[in-house]
Amino acid sequence: MNLAEFTTAVVQYCMATGGSVTSWIRTPKRNASVGGTPSSRHLTGMAVDVVYDDGLPAPGTTKTIAEKLGLYAYRGPNYSHDHIRPL
Repeated sequence: MNLAEFTTAVVQYCMATGGSVTSWIRTPKRNASVGGTPSSRHLTGMAVDVVYDDGLPAPGTTKTIAEKLGLYAYRGPNYSHDHIRPL
């Protein structure tokens, strides 16, 4: 999946889930300041963080929608958002 395809899939994901992107492309300085790893996909624009209008959907719901779009949705412990990247 290239960046254009990822962008299209993210828009479709947000439309399907009532989500909004809160973090996409990061500079190395910003990435470090938010605790991102040096190999974070945010550095290349191939990862986004998404919050939802009506609170966090069930993880199974977001996973199913993401996978249909060629995406992987991850929600870590204590996360208030989902991390989305290509499969």
